[in-house]
Amino acid sequence: MLPLSERDVSRQISDYLQWRGWRRFRNQVGVATNAGGGTFRFGEKGQPDLLFLRYLPEHQPWALVLWVETKRNKGGILSPDQIKWQDEERARGALVANANHYERFAEWYEETLGWIHSSGGPPIPGNLHLFHET
Repeated sequence: MLPLSERDVSRQISDYLQWRGWRRFRNQVGVATNAGGGTFRFGEKGQPDLLFLRYLPEHQPWALVLWVETKRNKGGILSPDQIKWQDEERARGALVANANHYERFAEWYEETLGWIHSSGGPPIPGNLHLFHET
């Protein structure tokens, strides 16, 4: 079996999350030149490749946010800037995932966020209770 590229892993993760109801945004980081010759930075150094939003229509305008950094499944490692960005965002309360393998990501997702897709019944231990029912 051939190792998957980062692009392949990104597509698998994106397809899975979109199937689960998330909206995908591709992030870019870099420097650009405007028409007047000035340069400007866009994005943040180290930010993940992908940002996913899952709107909560029953609780508008709320949404869940998930950052995902993808890497090829053989040998892909985080840069120091990526580690720093993730540590700082997690300290703010963000949910950031690193993915280099579809099946492992899907398992993590079900363990971490599967509660989103459960219906009825008593709360599952470990669920995040965002809203108080009145």
